[in-house]
Amino acid sequence: KKYRGGIRRYYFRGLLLILLFTLLTLYWYFKMTSNKGFNMHSELCGNLMNTLNEQPRLKTFLTFDPRTPNYTLTPIYPYRPKFTYKLHNQHFQPVVSIVIPFYNGDRDYLMETLSSVFLQSFQQFEVLIVNDGSTEEKSVLALKEVEKMKDPRITVHHHSQNKGLSAVRNTGMEKSQGEFIFYLDSDDMIEPTTIEKSLWLLQSYSEVGFTKGYTVGFGDQEYVWPVGFDANERFLSENLVTATSMIRRSVLNAVGGFDVKNLDGMEDWDFWLKCADKGIWGKSIPEYFDWYRRRPKAEEEKNWKNFKSDKHTHFQRKLKTKYPKIFTQRNFPSFENNLEGTFFVNNTPIFSGQVNSLVKYKPRLLMILPWLSMGGADKFNLNLIKQLTGRKWGFTKSNPNGFEWEVTIATTGNSEISWFDEFLRLTPDIFVLPNFLQHNDFPRFLCYLVESRHPDLILVSNSELGYQLIPYLRSFCPGPKIIDFNHMEEVNWKGGGYPRYSVAMQNFLDLNIVASNHLKEWMTSKGADIKRVHVSPVNVDPIEFNRDSEARALVRSEYNIPNDENHMVVLFAARLDQQKQPKVMLNVFKYLAAKNLKFTGLIVGDGVLRREVDDFVTEFQLEKFVQVLG
Repeated sequence: KKYRGGIRRYYFRGLLLILLFTLLTLYWYFKMTSNKGFNMHSELCGNLMNTLNEQPRLKTFLTFDPRTPNYTLTPIYPYRPKFTYKLHNQHFQPVVSIVIPFYNGDRDYLMETLSSVFLQSFQQFEVLIVNDGSTEEKSVLALKEVEKMKDPRITVHHHSQNKGLSAVRNTGMEKSQGEFIFYLDSDDMIEPTTIEKSLWLLQSYSEVGFTKGYTVGFGDQEYVWPVGFDANERFLSENLVTATSMIRRSVLNAVGGFDVKNLDGMEDWDFWLKCADKGIWGKSIPEYFDWYRRRPKAEEEKNWKNFKSDKHTHFQRKLKTKYPKIFTQRNFPSFENNLEGTFFVNNTPIFSGQVNSLVKYKPRLLMILPWLSMGGADKFNLNLIKQLTGRKWGFTKSNPNGFEWEVTIATTGNSEISWFDEFLRLTPDIFVLPNFLQHNDFPRFLCYLVESRHPDLILVSNSELGYQLIPYLRSFCPGPKIIDFNHMEEVNWKGGGYPRYSVAMQNFLDLNIVASNHLKEWMTSKGADIKRVHVSPVNVDPIEFNRDSEARALVRSEYNIPNDENHMVVLFAARLDQQKQPKVMLNVFKYLAAKNLKFTGLIVGDGVLRREVDDFVTEFQLEKFVQVLG
């Protein structure tokens, strides 16, 4: 017994020593790994954890979606996606002058307005705040606070007495340096790409006098307002747009600016019709740009008498007297952009010198795509951008924290952009080229993006024009690597579709990436160098596409589908066009219905064949079995 007792004592002492040794080792380990000079192990762990925990590490961003508007998601909302919009060279000649009228304004509103200006993708601007004789102390202090910012881009100008909004806008134009004047009220805000797209539209359409986007009303009234200058004759009866717009200096000079005699509001309506009377008109960009802060109706009518219904009618009669030509002839100019057929590439530099060259702290990707609509390739694009912008990459000794990519998107097709807002959740730097450019200007705008954003990589995918412009990009804006990504061949279109373009352009591309070995073999059979074609499967996200019993029950309940294991749901999720063969799917549904089998067909998607799909379901009385969800 004494012998066994001694063994036990030594045994427990040994365990204590081992435990102590383990604790000391762990202490040393954590102390050393916390040291910045000892990071190889943490780098390996970081990369491994990024791979294993990829989905939880993805950042979540929010943006304003006009289909389901949330009016708290303003342009300065902190959880909107960001892009580094900061100039390399802070000493520049302003291209755009942003004029902000101010009279007894609110300090916080002014700061929100300026914040939205500082977030602009085009940074080569000056800001002129014109104080129209403010008398309230809080407003005067707000202007002094702005002056103390010592921002060389901002100047504050003062009227000795109140002269009215028209005089303020004219003063701003007279004091400004830019060729283009952008008017923005001191309590409103603008989306990040507003200035850049407006500027390029006026450069691309030389006959257009002014431009603006659609409007979001917020504050006392909340609404979206997708109306612009294309409403033409409707402007004769009411003012359909806000004053937040970009106007050529030459146009302001030609018509004599705003009417300083009008002190009761609607001076912008007067200006639009003054221009129309002289044969000058504007073109709107079909995107939501300005956030118009609404006040209580009584307050608006008190400040601006022409807002009242009786005054409005009287003011309209005055306009008819002042501008008889446009009211009589009703000949509003129209501006068309022909996107069909061949075109002349306009390679004339749009600006003198380097303009809007932005600082780059992270790697950047420029994606040239056809559209932003619902589809499999578009879902792949969304997932790719989500991975690049939402997680950390490139862990090295010199960069132990990794980085996210910044992504710019340019779309070339004149097609629907139903997923525009889905992409906006990931990056604000999106340019739907047909919305603001003539076809001839697509190439030089793409070169401008290269010179402005300095992308490391250009990715072309499913854009016919993108492929056609690859030699141009190589010649006129060299620097970034150019690669492409292809999903499938299309044997009935142009000898194979986009992969055929890829083969033809292989000498101009740094790398071809395809979604399958089959497509790699197909491209090789058409003459591609097999060594330069790499396979990267699209794959699926097992978290996003994991069967969820609770979600299953909710979806079945929402669409009145029996929660029965024997009742099958057949999902067709695709773009409704000929390539996806929805008619084959419809005939399968028709066959299953004729057999009276227990199933529900869900068609999730949209496209050019949507009406034919709806008609087929109605004609063959499939409503009991098939739901077209869009």
